[in-house]
Amino acid sequence: MAYNNVHLWWEWHNDNPGAAKGWSIEDGNYYRQGVDDSDSLMWQEAAGAIVVNGYSKGPPVLDRAEIDGATLELDFHQDLYTGSGTAPGQFKIQVNGGAAQAATAMSISGKRVTLNVPAVTKDQTVTVSYSKPTTNPLKGDNLKEVATFSGRAVTHYAPPVVTPPPAVTPPPAVTPPPGGDPPVVTPPPPRSGGGGGGGGGPSPSTLDFEWTVKRDIEALARGNDTPTGAWSDGTTLWLVDNGQGADDEVYAYDLESGERVEDREFALAETNRAPRGFWSDGKTVWVSDSGRDHVFAYDLAS
Repeated sequence: MAYNNVHLWWEWHNDNPGAAKGWSIEDGNYYRQGVDDSDSLMWQEAAGAIVVNGYSKGPPVLDRAEIDGATLELDFHQDLYTGSGTAPGQFKIQVNGGAAQAATAMSISGKRVTLNVPAVTKDQTVTVSYSKPTTNPLKGDNLKEVATFSGRAVTHYAPPVVTPPPAVTPPPAVTPPPGGDPPVVTPPPPRSGGGGGGGGGPSPSTLDFEWTVKRDIEALARGNDTPTGAWSDGTTLWLVDNGQGADDEVYAYDLESGERVEDREFALAETNRAPRGFWSDGKTVWVSDSGRDHVFAYDLAS
């Protein structure tokens, strides 16, 4: 959690000396004495959590575990500290209740830990455990340490099911009226002489129709399975995704190459969990939420 333009004055006794304005320590708590000598709503709890206006950001909690062959993804409810330095062997899986098998490699990005583990098949039951070490434990971006957990169920990755469009039913055959076939109408012969109508119109082209779109994005990124809104500035395409869990996110793609541009992506607010529309003026992004009847605004640059 980052706070801009905040300065702390450290005092090594219990009382705030005098009427100095600014940050100080009183009885182990951070508080700010305002211009009217009133205390603001920011302090530090005994456990070390920074509390602002009654909100405390605790350690990350595991939200989802998904495996695809030898790749295991663990998604937490808040961003992780990429410099945790945790050994991959602290994470272990069990297959069909067998012996624990340690991960061999790991990476951290945003709220996700990606692990290399022994390969499994979709018919096997998998659980994952984490043992918090005494040094270099996994931490959140607020440096709170992830607690030990064990026996957490892991789901197998399943690609989204594409439903084919319904078959087109041909119109019913036209039944001629009783009394025989309908009369045949003979067109009048063409007029001769001056004036008169022209021919029957231009002949159809014999050239094959050619598809002219050259900038398709062949495949979206893994996890971008449920796009619900799009916007582009002419260079980058943003797609908002309404995931099944807490993985709602805005994905970015380069329009020229179709490649993913991860440094221009961002996660949505924890309360923006039903995104249904996406629009921007180039500086601010607005994402509507059908579950809260609310429009959330994000700074596109940051």
